[in-house]
Amino acid sequence: MARFPSYWDHYTALRKAVTSDPPDGEEISSLFTSLETEWQHVPPHAILYEGPWEYKKPILQTYTHLNIGLEAASRNVTKIGCLLSDSERYYLGLLLEYWGGWSATYAQHMEDPCFKYIQWRFRDVGHLHPILDNMWYPEEVQLLPHGIDPGSPTRFLLADDKMFYLYLPQEDELYKVGPTLEGIFNGLLADKKLVRRIYETWETVEVPEYEGPDRFYHFPEYNTTENGITLVGPIEPFIPPPERISSRL
Repeated sequence: MARFPSYWDHYTALRKAVTSDPPDGEEISSLFTSLETEWQHVPPHAILYEGPWEYKKPILQTYTHLNIGLEAASRNVTKIGCLLSDSERYYLGLLLEYWGGWSATYAQHMEDPCFKYIQWRFRDVGHLHPILDNMWYPEEVQLLPHGIDPGSPTRFLLADDKMFYLYLPQEDELYKVGPTLEGIFNGLLADKKLVRRIYETWETVEVPEYEGPDRFYHFPEYNTTENGITLVGPIEPFIPPPERISSRL
């Protein structure tokens, strides 16, 4: 097999093979295997097709973390006191196959400014523990091969000891998605199939409008140029703004 001059050329060839009609299984297998062996620090990929998520066409998924896996996600759930039955573990595995590339939040990122912001913003529901996210972590981004453009995060799964929550960073919205992972799977599947959208399925956690600094100062955002990938700016620590005092007091 001919070697490619760059990771991006290799990835583009794989994506073209995956979306061809009909797809060439042998070519896809060869390109997929060599993509993760010929290039260093390549984020994990997966080909999503049919299965429980009912993907009608193959999708080439790129995960945002270099280390992914069901065990790490399971630990994030169980360490907050939730017991994982075999059934719930199965649905957690399915959630890891949902498009968008989320995976277990690393232990060393549990206290990141973005999570501090979310915990403060929605503090009335209790302490929210990160479970899954699709952020690109700065220490891993600097290792990535040329051609990857780290995007902005789009969804986080969080939980307290009784309930799971879905946070959408771009909208700054938190949804109470229920006590089971099976219920989350069913809700996201209905949203994917356009049968019932997220905001129709789950209750939004209502909070006052945020009046502090731009929340994205606390999230990693990147610029990608020919010279590489850099943070748009430093990730600022989250400092809760002073509580508003009622003018009626």
